[in-house]
Amino acid sequence: MTTPEKAAELLGSLLQSSWLPPVRHYEIAQTDDTWGIHLALDADTTDEAVRLMQQFASDTGAVFTHGDRTLTADLTTSDSDVPVRVWYHIPVTRWIVPDQCATCPTPLATTTHVRLIPDGATVDQARTTPVICVACRDRMYAAWLAQTAPGGAPR
Repeated sequence: MTTPEKAAELLGSLLQSSWLPPVRHYEIAQTDDTWGIHLALDADTTDEAVRLMQQFASDTGAVFTHGDRTLTADLTTSDSDVPVRVWYHIPVTRWIVPDQCATCPTPLATTTHVRLIPDGATVDQARTTPVICVACRDRMYAAWLAQTAPGGAPR
């Protein structure tokens, strides 16, 4: 049976090891009546986290799992029955919806039935890109088409 003291002792030796990936923080916690070590991976991107986790799993025999929101690598060392989990939460990209359309007074943030068009936005630009309603988009396309001659050349 694991104890917090046993987990703390193992944590001290793990933090000195060269095979442990970089960690941001760690804790000793009890899960299902078992004391274990939880280590938050220190990675700036999900790609870097996957690479570090795969290397850690390859070096140690840890079981690497890639879920929708979390990467985990679970290991029980040969000299201890204390479970060790290295984890990384995959960041979520969220769109911030402004209060109204960028070109008309149509409310956006308070209605769920208005479809939104991020005007040329990439994921990195999502927070600052103007958002227009579908009706404004359609009016803009119609105006643009009216300014072009048959065949697509500007008049």
